[in-house]
Amino acid sequence: MSATGGISASLGIWRYNALWITFGIGGVVAYFIHFIYIIMISFKVNHRPVDVDASPDMPLLWVLRDLLGLTGTKFGCGVVQCGACTVHLNGEAVRSCVTRVSRAAGQEVLTVEGLSANNDHPLQLAWAELDVPQCGYCQSGQLMSAAELLRGFDLSPGTRFS
Repeated sequence: MSATGGISASLGIWRYNALWITFGIGGVVAYFIHFIYIIMISFKVNHRPVDVDASPDMPLLWVLRDLLGLTGTKFGCGVVQCGACTVHLNGEAVRSCVTRVSRAAGQEVLTVEGLSANNDHPLQLAWAELDVPQCGYCQSGQLMSAAELLRGFDLSPGTRFS
């Protein structure tokens, strides 16, 4: 007969997780302990200040999705190839799946949710007008990459690029 157990606790800014596995009459076969360093990281997301308690090594993607509930940014490949996780960090397109949240400290992060207040950014309107979205999974990354590419151009209605 075997049993498993675990404990997770916070010690100030250190958090530890422990797992133990027993076999037979209470004999400990394995004991694992994993320490995670947790700090408060402050930055702006979509023009609003936020404070998150996270490991400095945590990918920005998971902070945005899991801690802040901004699920427009998607996980695709995890190796900087597909671009589904693209966000802007101080106006520069970055892949949030490999960008550590510590890099965002004191900076401005813009996600697809912050591209416009009412989904009326010229790119969002163009996407809808031309029926660009299909399944939509990678659309947020494409919109954020295009927004960086066209930054500085006049995107008012009727503007043509040649």
